[in-house]
Amino acid sequence: MKKLWILFGVLLFVLLAGLIILFFGHRDRPPFEAPDLALVRPVVAPEENAYPIFLAAGKALTLSEEAESELHRWRSGEGEWERGVLPSWWAEAIEANEEALRLLEQGSRLEICLAPEVHDFHDLLPHVNVWLTMARWLAAKAKGEQWAGQYAESARTCALLLRFAGLISAMPETLIDVLVGVASIEMALAQTMDLVLAARLPDEMLDHLAEVLAAMPSIQAIFARALKGEFRTAANTIDGVASGQYDGAALLVPDSPSIEMWLPLLRSSYLFQPEESKALFANFHRTAISNVSLAYVEVRAMGNPMDTLLTVRPWRHLLRPNALGSALFAIIAPALDSAIERRFEVETSLSAVRISVALHRFERRHGFWPADLDALVPEFLSEVPRDPYDGQPLRYRPELGVVYAIGQNLLDDRGAVVARVADEANDPAWQHWRKHDRVFDVWRDSPAAGEEQ
Repeated sequence: MKKLWILFGVLLFVLLAGLIILFFGHRDRPPFEAPDLALVRPVVAPEENAYPIFLAAGKALTLSEEAESELHRWRSGEGEWERGVLPSWWAEAIEANEEALRLLEQGSRLEICLAPEVHDFHDLLPHVNVWLTMARWLAAKAKGEQWAGQYAESARTCALLLRFAGLISAMPETLIDVLVGVASIEMALAQTMDLVLAARLPDEMLDHLAEVLAAMPSIQAIFARALKGEFRTAANTIDGVASGQYDGAALLVPDSPSIEMWLPLLRSSYLFQPEESKALFANFHRTAISNVSLAYVEVRAMGNPMDTLLTVRPWRHLLRPNALGSALFAIIAPALDSAIERRFEVETSLSAVRISVALHRFERRHGFWPADLDALVPEFLSEVPRDPYDGQPLRYRPELGVVYAIGQNLLDDRGAVVARVADEANDPAWQHWRKHDRVFDVWRDSPAAGEEQ
């Protein structure tokens, strides 16, 4: 019996010691500051901000259920248009939205579109769906005008869409803003490239498109700014969880009915250290920001900053200091990491369209296609754009009329491209399309480079 009491006493001592360590035994670091990650918001007079004007345009935009459905189908590649024959919903969507178009043109003449500040993860972004709907509508307008042979009008709409997409992307508050902006930019680029390849545009239209493309914001700067905004949002959310302002248990523990039962744990300096958590996020965001200027090959060589954390088994996190802060980081950071990969794709698309327009302007001026991209500098391009994947100049095959980037396999496949298979779910090789070059036609049905027209 004495031994049982001794054993009970030892267990009680261990339990009390554990509780003491849990609640009092590990101090958080001093208040954490990261001035280098501060997101600077310029002071903009209301009349100089395109944001409220674009919101008003979105409010004025009127689309029937059929038009909205067809816009989604068309952008997803399901809708088919017969050349020269425009669907009835298209004409209705254009005629009913002259006011929305006027407001878009008015906003596009300004120099900045500054959305309201985002404080934490609970703040809503009322403009996200508005921006996407307006971008789809403008892209459909440009496509319909091209289909009807109204090439000059289609070029003006493409320029408006490029300007709109550039403005809503340039000053992001979060990565969601970036992804919406990037989606709009890619709609604009796809439609611009299609128009340039399909029609022999007047010289002044090509010159105007080149001017608008040259003024597009830096993709690297967009992502760097958004990452600072994401850190601010994460830091404010951590403060809100620590103070009990937000239901941190629901955020960190799925299906948690209430924060009350978790408050003692969240206030434990062992399991949750707000300042240490902010430092963890800061280091990740600093690395991500420094990577936005690097080529894909350099980023991949550095490794993923998530790897060290994710190699630790989940149950072992519970035994480590700041387990809940690490859990929050493990939830949020991978999503940021995958979003950042979109940078390489949109940089490639933007460079390819700039090159295509420059090649067509060169051909108009000289009567033949250049043998290499260096011939475009400095008359039509300030420099040959770099391949975001390996940092080398983008490749050009004049005999095929294509420019290309080498893609994620980092091998020059000479412009090889493999289409996606129809049924991705049943084919283990469905991702092969990502492992070959990203190829862009820059002209169609043209003579070989160097041959005069």
